[in-house]
Formats: sequence, structure tokens, C-alpha cells
Amino acid sequence: MKKNTFISLFVISLIIGGICTSCSDDSDVTPDLYSVIATLCRAENGTWFFKDDDGTTLLLSPAINFREVYLGKRFYLEFSLVSRKKNTDYDLIVQLYHIEQVVVQSVLPISGQAQSDSVGHEPIDVYGMWASGTYINLMYGIYWEGHRAHLINLVQNLSATKDSTFEGHPVVCLELRHNGFSEAALHNYFGIMSFDYSNLMPPFQGSDSVRFSVKYKDYMGEEKVTNIMTPVVSLPQENAPTQLFRASKRFH
Repeated sequence: MKKNTFISLFVISLIIGGICTSCSDDSDVTPDLYSVIATLCRAENGTWFFKDDDGTTLLLSPAINFREVYLGKRFYLEFSLVSRKKNTDYDLIVQLYHIEQVVVQSVLPISGQAQSDSVGHEPIDVYGMWASGTYINLMYGIYWEGHRAHLINLVQNLSATKDSTFEGHPVVCLELRHNGFSEAALHNYFGIMSFDYSNLMPPFQGSDSVRFSVKYKDYMGEEKVTNIMTPVVSLPQENAPTQLFRASKRFH
């Protein structure tokens, strides 16, 4: 039996806006900020850069050195565009304003009442959910007391509704679960996670797209469903355009 993964809600957060100097000579001009989730990489010459799930590379300007332990980890970035590819080895040159590490875990298959109860039935607020590469990314909020780690999982409940099809595309039914171990709701907490769904891929590998239907309960007590249609990929799409979001849509 696969054990549930307990995650610490103390996500590493590095606020570096004050470190980076503006690329604009006009201090009154506020640049357009974008956000993306990407993996930290290092070139052979030692240059640190990020690569998103579509294969787009982002070079930081000014440059920042990272500790070795963060190599290969996923991060949420907020940045302004300095320039797009112009005779460089990177697709985008960006100025970084905010960075925080993203917790990564796989979609968890469960079956039976005991496993269902172990992943919890407590509410969770969703501020953003989208797919990229082989990940379902989540921006969420919960309430907690702050004394112990909560359990948050994206699960495939094998005992619940079976998967179906939508307009000829396979539908995978998932549930977002939160186990707060009955902690008092004293403080709100915001976090970012990525759930790797590659372990679910064989049944729909022959399709060009798949629809994920994610069910959860929010703090208003409402049962909600988020539907995500995404291309089926097993490897990064090197020629696909990067998926950038306006940072104003960020959850906090």
C-alpha cells in the first residue's frame, strides 16, 4: 500500500524584489509582471537559468547564484520581461521580483474508506489550477493552527465515479483532499504545489488531449469542480510557446 505523503507547509520563500535593480531609467514606471512555474537549471559554464514545462528557458538579469540543493527543483517565479531571444542561448531574459519553491508530489491512487478517510475531508480554497507538462499545478489556501504539517493530496479515488469521455477525449476524475488533523482554524496559509500525473498516463496515452475533472470542497462548504483540458504529453514540448500569466492574478 502506498503511504500518504506528509508535506511541510513551511514553503521556502525568497523575496528578492529589493535585491534586483530596475532595468528602467524611469523609477515611476511599473513594469508588467508575469508568472510561471519552472525548474532551476545550470549550464555547463555555471550560469543559472530556469526552464518551464514547455521547454522555454529564462535567464535572470541581474544574475543570481543559488545553492546547489535547489538544482532541479520547481519554483514559482514573478518577473518582468527584459527581452526575448536576441542572439542569446536563452528564450527570455527576465528581471526577477519574487521566487518561491513549489512542493511536488504524484497524484495518489486510493481505494476503500480507510484510505479515503486518511487523506482527509477538510475544506481547501483554490485560487488557481492549471496543467503544464505532466503536472497539475495548484495555488491554494487553507486555515490552520500552525503546530503540525497538514496533508494535501490530489487523489484518484478508485472506489468513486469511474472515468468517462468528453467530446471524444478521455476524462480523468480526481479529488483534491486536505487533512488538517482537526487543528483550529487560527491562521490562513497560502501555498503552491505541482502534482505529477504521469503515473496516470497509460490509459489515455493514445489520445491527443485529456480532461481532468477535479472535485473539492471549499471553506464556504460548497462542492466545486474544476475542469482542465490539456494536451497529452510524455516529454516537454520544446517548440510550444511558454505559458505566462499576469502576476496580478496571483493568489496573494
